[in-house]
Amino acid sequence: MLSSVQGSWCLATGPGTCNLNIEGTPVINEKTYRYSEVWTGINIFDHACNLIGYLEKPVKNVAIYSELPWTVVITEIQNNDRNFAFCYAGTCYDNGFTYNSFDEDGSGTIECLRAFDCDNELRTAKQERSSGYHTWNESALG
Repeated sequence: MLSSVQGSWCLATGPGTCNLNIEGTPVINEKTYRYSEVWTGINIFDHACNLIGYLEKPVKNVAIYSELPWTVVITEIQNNDRNFAFCYAGTCYDNGFTYNSFDEDGSGTIECLRAFDCDNELRTAKQERSSGYHTWNESALG
């Protein structure tokens, strides 16, 4: 069973749609009072908000493994910037995130959520794993 990086925000969607959740922490420098945002983790949820993948300390151009048959690749992320981009199964998603801020016991969290098309790939991947059947493309090896 996967556990998320932190308590995560997700909105249920219809079948065939997954959610990418980026979590961050607001930081205020006590000397300069400069506000910054540090991105601490990424969670991938299925349409019913079940956690199916996560990554701590996200960086640009990293692949996130999950229960989906392909990886989610983060193509744009940097601290102090809310411009995010990622790709999944040949489709890329730029921005379009919904933002939410939480403050629990003086510990703030910023969460950014973006739905993406994962078709019936998750269900198919789970069925293939449970049946022992896997599709392999040897030409991809070069």
